[in-house]
Parts: sequence; C-alpha cells; structure tokens
Amino acid sequence: MLSSANKRFFVLIAVIVLLALGLTSCGFEEETQVAKEACTNFLDGVLKDDFLMSYSLFEDSVRGSDFAERWDYVCDIMENSKSYELEEVGWDFTVENDVGLLTSSFEAVTDDGKVIQFKVTTDEAGLCEMNVYDTSKFVKNTKWVKVANEVMIVVSFLMLALTVWMLIDACVRRMRKKWLWIILILFGVYGEVALGFTMGYFDFKVGIVILFKSLTMYTINSVEAIGVRIAIPIGTLIYFFLRKTLSAQDKAADERIMTARAAAEAKAKAEAEQAALAETAVEAEPEEEAPTEEPAEEKTEDQ
Repeated sequence: MLSSANKRFFVLIAVIVLLALGLTSCGFEEETQVAKEACTNFLDGVLKDDFLMSYSLFEDSVRGSDFAERWDYVCDIMENSKSYELEEVGWDFTVENDVGLLTSSFEAVTDDGKVIQFKVTTDEAGLCEMNVYDTSKFVKNTKWVKVANEVMIVVSFLMLALTVWMLIDACVRRMRKKWLWIILILFGVYGEVALGFTMGYFDFKVGIVILFKSLTMYTINSVEAIGVRIAIPIGTLIYFFLRKTLSAQDKAADERIMTARAAAEAKAKAEAEQAALAETAVEAEPEEEAPTEEPAEEKTEDQ
C-alpha cells in the first residue's frame, strides 16, 4: 500500500502533467487560429484580386518574390471560383534549434470543385512559412476510394456479426476453459498503411484491438496518399474453426469420466453383493452343539 506522502506526490505529478497538457493545447489553439486567419486572408485576397491584402500577414515572414509565386499559382487554380470552404485537416509539431514549430494543414474546396491544400508553419512569434498544393486532380481521380470504403464497411459489419455469433456460441457451448475462449474471441489484430507516390509519403501501423476495428479505405489529400486499414478478428476465427473440436474433446472427456464412474459404481456394487452373500452364508451355517459330559457313576460304599 502507498503511504499518504506517496499518494500526495503522485497526485501532484498528475496535476502538473494535466496543467502542462492544457497549456500546450491552448498554445496550439492560438497558433492554429493564426494560421487559419492567414489562409482565409490569402484566399479572400485572391477572390478580390488584392495582392496586398493576401500579403499583409506574411510581410515579416515570407519574401515578396516567393509569395508572388504562390499568389500566381493559386490565382490560376481559382480563376473561375467565386467562393470556398476552409477546413483544418491536421497538424504536426516539431522542434528546430530549440524553437517549437507548429505546421497546420488546411483544405480549401471551391464552389467549382477545386481542392487546395495549405500548410502554414507558425511559432510563438507568429507566421513563419506557407506552402500551397493543388490536389484537385488527385481528388478527382480517387473518387473510387469512397465506393471501396463502403464495401469495406459492409465487410466490417459481417465480421462484427461473426464475432457476436461466436460470443453467443461460446457462452452456450459446453467446453473446458470457457471464459478463456470468450476473452480470446474479443481480441483481433489490425494493420494500417498509407502510400503517397507524388510526395513520397509513407505510414505504417500495426496493433492489437479489443472487440473490432472497422475496415477502412481513405485518402489523405494534403499529401496525395491513399490509406487502407485492415482488421482481422483473429480470436473469433480461431474459435470458429476449433469450436467443434473443443466440443468433441469435452464430450470425450465427459464420456471417459462417466465410464470411470460407472465402472467404480459397478465395482462397489459387486463388492457390496459379495459382502452380503458372505454374511448370508455365515448366518445359514448351523451352530455346533457343545459335547455333554456324562455324569460319573457314584461309587457305592460297597465298592
């Protein structure tokens, strides 16, 4: 058991960690808001054909010539666009030269179907850099991913139904180590991989899951990558193929136990019958009469 002093120490550590996480998330939120404001200002300037409006927030961080190239690039993409919707799609935090850098990713979808990715890097001082990518072609060529994902979702439901079926079967089936098999059915494995050939993106994950994790196919527009997550309810499949064998083994064990019990009962019954017969035979034997001595003849006085 922990002493009261140790308990207070662990509580203090937990409070410090929570405060640190809270302060960090607050800082990230502020920097993300700055990045989003920069993207909004940039896009509004493009729609209004106002270069200075777009450049106003980047004057201290990006050279005018570099910014002009990105401006012309986005103007060509949004030539026929009238409006847009901006959404944050991710972020990444790194440390370079003891300075924390937050890279926020945003996706802008225009009214005419253009898709533009923004990656804005900020630090505590403000904006540092902005990169722009046109992923309209990638989004158009990967519409089939949504159909494939729907098929994988259907397969996921079928696997989930199989898991529930095996759980019910394990609960009602007579077998040894029932609870161990019920727990095993809940476990599965999954693998996730994402590939982006255009930007050289690669990500790979494996792990163990409880219950079930759905099969998914998705796109990461910011890096032009396609990802797929495959989950296999390995515990369910093992039980599915072994359940009859487990029942047969349990049935054979029961039969052996019943046979042994029957043999023991028959032996006990036979011994009881033999004891009863022996007792009856003893009672049926006649008792031998003890020999009687004839009285000696009394000698007469004449003799």
